Amino acid sequence: MELLAILIIVAIILAIIKVGSVLWRIIGVIFTIFLLWVFKDDLLNWGHWLIFEGGAAEFLQQVWSFLVEAFNNLKNWLSDVL
Repeated sequence: MELLAILIIVAIILAIIKVGSVLWRIIGVIFTIFLLWVFKDDLLNWGHWLIFEGGAAEFLQQVWSFLVEAFNNLKNWLSDVL
């Protein structure tokens, strides 16, 4: 009888932990969405500055050129090998 009571108490504790962790995750997602909504103007301004004035567009263009050149070199090497 005592073992059954202990098992029931452990099951209740585990259920509370599982439901609690789900609730904390939901609260965390809702809080994140709230923060994004509150600071959306600041985030958009920061993103605009980063892309157009911070040099990210130039960096991404350089990365794209590097990848195209690497692919062309690989293609030429494979055509020479085969």
